[in-house]
Amino acid sequence: MKEKVAKAWRRETNTIGREPPIVENFCQRIEEEVKKLSRPKQQQKTLQYHRLQTDKSKVFHIDTRENYMEKSEIYMSKTNAYIEIPESPLKEMIDRTDKLLRNLVSKKQMPQYMLDRLRPSLTESELPHLYYTLKDHKIEEPLRPIVSGIKSPLAKISSFLDKNIRPLFDKHTPYTLSNSIKFLQHLKRFQTTSEMNIYTFDIVDLYTMIPQKESVLVVCEFLGRQGYKKVRGLSINTIKSLFLHVLESSYFVLQLSGKDPKFYKQIRRGAMGSACTQVLADILPSEKIELLSELNKKKDPNIKITREGGKTVDYLDVTTTIEMPNFRTTVFRKFAAQPYVLPFHSSHPRHIIRNIPYTLTLRAAQNFGARFHQIWQEIFEGTPLDNIPVIYANRVTDSLRHLLVKKRPSKEAIRLLPTSSEE
Repeated sequence: MKEKVAKAWRRETNTIGREPPIVENFCQRIEEEVKKLSRPKQQQKTLQYHRLQTDKSKVFHIDTRENYMEKSEIYMSKTNAYIEIPESPLKEMIDRTDKLLRNLVSKKQMPQYMLDRLRPSLTESELPHLYYTLKDHKIEEPLRPIVSGIKSPLAKISSFLDKNIRPLFDKHTPYTLSNSIKFLQHLKRFQTTSEMNIYTFDIVDLYTMIPQKESVLVVCEFLGRQGYKKVRGLSINTIKSLFLHVLESSYFVLQLSGKDPKFYKQIRRGAMGSACTQVLADILPSEKIELLSELNKKKDPNIKITREGGKTVDYLDVTTTIEMPNFRTTVFRKFAAQPYVLPFHSSHPRHIIRNIPYTLTLRAAQNFGARFHQIWQEIFEGTPLDNIPVIYANRVTDSLRHLLVKKRPSKEAIRLLPTSSEE
């Protein structure tokens, strides 16, 4: 910005070279105003509190770092699926993935062009990172874990499996009830009788609790039963190897504000942050519900199935009751531990729905345009730049959530930094 203002000054005054003090004064004033907007981010680094975005209502929750760390440890111990490791595994992930792909090519189990598309980049790859949203509508406000792995060394393989296996599953599945509207449309196909009952079951935390090897074998059995010997030129055994590599090479980093990064390896269940895990979570229940039921009966601590049945059941956002000759449906409103913005019906008055911290910060960013013009007039009034039309645009409003909530760890925690020899 300083260079643009100085260029305008030289153009209007027909001068060259020296930068006038008046331009320096203006830029310093603007930098001071911008720092005020960045203050929430700085406070989160220096003060002993942390902000999280809530899971349902999308407002912000502020608590001490210690409480968030305690809840994080509760989640880790509850799942018993992660072990802490001493250092970043990013280099190992890249090397192992590259070695696997090269071996498949050398054994002629994968074409060369696919190696170039799926191999990870040393310069662009990043270690997946874990962050949380807060379930403030539930008792004790537990955390919902989310792993961001867009630039993971495994992201290309995972995306490849998802894009090529999911369409095959959808093709051979008679119906998929992905939302409440499709569920209601599906009910219209049936006429009710006095002997009819309706049943639902839910696999608790299926996405993160699916058994690894069993779920991959189910996918391979599904492909074989449907007559697929190859998918995109890859044999079922090669597909199996790629799935297992993604599941067995699941790592991530967790770094709360003001704390050192912690590195974890996932030793069981579905790989968090991986696109292909959703494929496993879709195919496993539809193909092998008896397997999950057997694990549940054996009291597997990670498999829990809840059931509901009778003349009235709750499914998604719909309460369905069997009446003659059709179903009767009403909106199902889940119980909440405290008032929050619920689907279909808000328990807040309309005037307080907007989150106060976010709204105040947004208002400050929006009003900064007027402040910019005010400073311009104060400094350049009566100068050659007085009558120049000035248009102010900022990107602060687009990144407000990044100012208020820190999700991304430091570069040192997720990137491969160049060594002294590489420099």
